[in-house]
Amino acid sequence: MELFHIDPVYALMVLVGLIVWFSRLEAKTNRNEKDIAKLELKHDTLESELVKDLNEVKQTLARIEGQLIK
Repeated sequence: MELFHIDPVYALMVLVGLIVWFSRLEAKTNRNEKDIAKLELKHDTLESELVKDLNEVKQTLARIEGQLIK
């Protein structure tokens, strides 16, 4: 009685499939890391622009307050 028999061709096909799947998964992970780095750079740029704009708004409000007090 044969308990467990796997055809070598099927085993090879499964092995090749797993290798392809793992390599695609690694490539996807690498792309995601690059995208995250790009998004972090954009976030930092937007944050610095926002701080600059807020400083301009503060200065404008200070001028308006100064004119109202006079």
